[in-house]
Order: sequence, then C-alpha cells, then structure tokens
Amino acid sequence: MSLASPRWWLLGVTAALLTALTVRELRACTPFLDVRMLARNRALMMPSFVVAAAVSALAARHSRIWPLLVAGAAALATGSAGLLLLTGRSPLQTAMYAQAPANGRAVDFQARSRASAAPRRPDITRTRKAITMATWLITGCSTGLGRALASTALDRGETVVVTARDAASVEDLARSHPGTALALALDVTDHAQGRDVVRAAQERFGTIDVVVNNAGHGYRAAVEEGEEDQVRELFATNFFGPVAMIQAVLPGMRERRSGTIVNISSIGARSSLVGAGHYAASKAALEALTASLRKEVQPLGITVMAVEPGAFRTSYKRSLAQPREAISDYAGTVGARRNEDSAEDANQPGDPATAAQAIITAVQSPDTPLVLVLGPDALTWFRDAMKELNADADAWEQTSLSTSFPG
Repeated sequence: MSLASPRWWLLGVTAALLTALTVRELRACTPFLDVRMLARNRALMMPSFVVAAAVSALAARHSRIWPLLVAGAAALATGSAGLLLLTGRSPLQTAMYAQAPANGRAVDFQARSRASAAPRRPDITRTRKAITMATWLITGCSTGLGRALASTALDRGETVVVTARDAASVEDLARSHPGTALALALDVTDHAQGRDVVRAAQERFGTIDVVVNNAGHGYRAAVEEGEEDQVRELFATNFFGPVAMIQAVLPGMRERRSGTIVNISSIGARSSLVGAGHYAASKAALEALTASLRKEVQPLGITVMAVEPGAFRTSYKRSLAQPREAISDYAGTVGARRNEDSAEDANQPGDPATAAQAIITAVQSPDTPLVLVLGPDALTWFRDAMKELNADADAWEQTSLSTSFPG
C-alpha cells in the first residue's frame, strides 16, 4: 500500500482521533491534569499521534482485518505513556483514581476539567462515590503521627505534600517517593508561608483533596503557672495555624465542591487532665471550630473531621513545653504529672501506624465521623467525660428548666 493510498490516510486519521479521545478521557478522569498542564506539556503528547499513525499503517500492510484494532491499541498505549510522563502515576493508579477519588467525597471529574477553561458552579446534588486515591497536604510530618500518616498514604500510591519546620527532616520521604511526594518547609505560625505551601502544592499536583492539620505541641503547666507569651505561642501553633491552613485550602475545595479537612485534636480536649489546661483549651477551640466548619461546608461537598488520639508512642512527651517557674503548691498535682511524663515516654500503648490507617479509613468512608476517637484509653476517657456531663445535666435539670419567662 503506497503512501498516497486513501487507506493509509484513513488509518492515520483514525489513530490520531483515537489518541485524542484517549487523552481527553484521561484528562477528564484525572483531577490534577488540567488544560493548562496539557498546554505546557503538549510537546510530550504530539509524538503519540505520529507513533499511533505509523503503527497502524505498518499493520495495514499485512492485514485487512486488524488495522483499526491495532490503531486503538497504539492510541491507548501512547496515551497511557503520555499520562505517566505528565503525572508520575501509572495507568493502573489513574484508573483507580478515576473510579473513586480518595478524599472521601465525590468528584465530578468532567466538571473539574471544564472548570479549568471556564469556571462554573457544578451541581452539588450529584451522587457521591467512595474514594481510594487523593492528594494530601499534611503538617508536622517530621515525627509521630504526621510522619506515619504521610508514609502510609505514600505507600498506598497517593500523592502527599509532606511538611515540617525543617524540610530536611522529611526529605527522605520525598526521595523514596519521587513521583508522588513533595517536601516543603512549613512553620504553621507563619501564615504567609502556609499560603505559599498551598500554592506550591497546587502547582505541582493540581489539587489538594485532603488537608491534615497535625502540627502542634503540648504544654505542661498549671493554669496559674502559664506564661502569657508561651500560651500565645501554644494557641498560635495549635489553633490559629490550622485556621490559616483551612482558609488557604477552602477556595480550591469550594470550587471543586469536594475535599476533606482533618484536624488532629487530643482526648485531652475532653478529659482535661491536671497540668494540661492551656493545651486542652487550644484543642477544645479547634474542635469547636471543626464542628461549626463542618456544618458550613457540608452543603458544598466538603467534610471536616476532628481526631482525638489517646496515648500514642510519639515524641509528644519529649516536646512538652514547661513554664519558667513552678509553683510549689501544685507539686502534688501538676508536679506529679510532670514526673509521670518521663516514665510514660516511649511506653505509650498506641501505635502511630495503625492510627494512620484508621484516619485514612475514616477519610475514605462515605460516613466520615465528626470526631474520630483513637485508642482504648481515649475511648474510655471519652465515655467517662460524656457520663459526667450527662450526670450533671440530669442532677440540675429542674434548675435548667426553671429559667424561662412564666407562661
């Protein structure tokens, strides 16, 4: 068959069209592959047309039956290769992602693709799906639960932006997952840096599906012992830092009508142990904000969850800040608690790796809870706190009911 043969050109055009359709569908089902990214990388996709046409034409010389099938196979193969070059995901991972996006909420991929060219408000009443793959942004990944969560998500094939105040402490995660991990420096008390991290994550991966506000630390002090500057720093890290991150990621989540926000709290917010008043207050504030935010964004396809871990084997005890001066009258309460801290360190019953898997399971669930309690100890404290509150409410019920105007 000569180059001038109509059959040659028919097969070449058919292969090119199949390749174009393949790329279009892959782009539509891959939320972080948008029109602008394709435009920047179109040079990588153009050889697909040439290769598909050449393979089809060569096959046509030896068969009258299979050319179109070969053309389709060539188009799929070259389209998949182009996808891998552009995104770092294998075709299998992309297929899994297309079936169910892993932020726990449904995503209208066709609408997202169109939105990159002409933003519009998608129908928020569309059917939700379970998800299995996502792009995560996790704060405080240098040690403990944050590192375990980042490592678990990366091992599952998901993309993760791993952050820590010292980026060098998380570079090993990026080196071991070069196509799916991005290591960035982030001090959550620096709100401008937080916004820069969100922008960098979006430029690299296109979207942020799940944000986990994990960075934080404790403070072992009686309420009277607390130093104002230390308490302000505690709230800047444990409360205002997460608030700033939430405000930075919400515009993108609202545009897509999809996303999950996870705020790592503590069972201490509910059990309120001695020597932890300021810390418990910072976490209780974060939980109250979580509950309100969940109601605000739920109609937009976004969900919010607080996590209350118990005692897990992390560096929490070693990172406890202390007041500059201890008051002797609290030696039997707060002082005793300080002595227990050193004995308990590295002996906590909780496993951060299993906690990480539990968080991922909750995020993926179509029924993500408002509060996820982690650990048998935490569950006992949680229920005891509820019983104590209910007992007080019952004991003072008549007084509570007596405060209305007559009639």
